[in-house]
Amino acid sequence: MNYSKIGSIEAICLIVIAVLNQLILNLPKNLLDSCGSSTPLNIVLVSILALIFLYFVIKLFKNFSNSDILDVSEFLGGKILKTIIGILFICYFIILCSTQIRNFCEILKLVYFPKASIAFLIGIFLLVGIIASKFGFGTIIKSNLIVVPIVMINLLIAFFWVSSRFVPERIFPFFRIWSK
Repeated sequence: MNYSKIGSIEAICLIVIAVLNQLILNLPKNLLDSCGSSTPLNIVLVSILALIFLYFVIKLFKNFSNSDILDVSEFLGGKILKTIIGILFICYFIILCSTQIRNFCEILKLVYFPKASIAFLIGIFLLVGIIASKFGFGTIIKSNLIVVPIVMINLLIAFFWVSSRFVPERIFPFFRIWSK
């Protein structure tokens, strides 16, 4: 098996496309289902907690420059911990990918293909993934470099298009008192 490293821009684009998939398709519905009208407040509080967590992670990783989590786990626990962490990451990504494909296909079925089977839609995406893997990982990375800027530009256009409908008083109930 030949190994190839990807550049920083390719890695950033892979992470951005994964995060955008989650943000666009699932996060708003899940947040509204679980938090209701307090969703904006929940986003602010979770963002603050994430920044605090990020600060501590950066402090801990300062001694491990140019290392990833597998290198750190090998330093801390040897090959055994590195293997366990690697297996956990593989399991996590398999579960994450399978749930994302299922959710995406359910949205496609609901919006565009109400008579299609979920298994058929999932099969099409798996077939596309298999065909893309036959072309190699580099092809997927390079096509991702083309797709991410287009998606980001479209999202920015859509955001600015609807920004005139945003009303700051609706974010928190106590803003309504000040607006009167």
